Amino acid sequence: MRPTRTGSTARIESTAVATLAPSASKIMARRLPRLIPINDSVVGPLMGLNTSDSQWRVWHTALSDGTGLPERLRTIREISGVDPRISELRAMDVVLWMHGKKLGMTVAAAPDLDE
Repeated sequence: MRPTRTGSTARIESTAVATLAPSASKIMARRLPRLIPINDSVVGPLMGLNTSDSQWRVWHTALSDGTGLPERLRTIREISGVDPRISELRAMDVVLWMHGKKLGMTVAAAPDLDE
């Protein structure tokens, strides 16, 4: 997989990398569920994220700005009967995902690098 230049845009010849790219945050979140939030085409926009550049600052602010979000997420987790080992971060992923789906948002397909 070597990058090629087409105009000013670097492209990767193999689409295998492109297929994996959208799943990277989900894979990381699966391996480190108390540390890594999911950032996809449903959750990201709901958090005000157009790119992943500022995601850590946005997540940190949301969970530590004194608005009580971690406590509300804990309450949601308890009321829903979810396993208590599920972190507030993962509960937030689920709540955002469900809200986004209710709004009609869909997961973006892997980018086509041949275009």
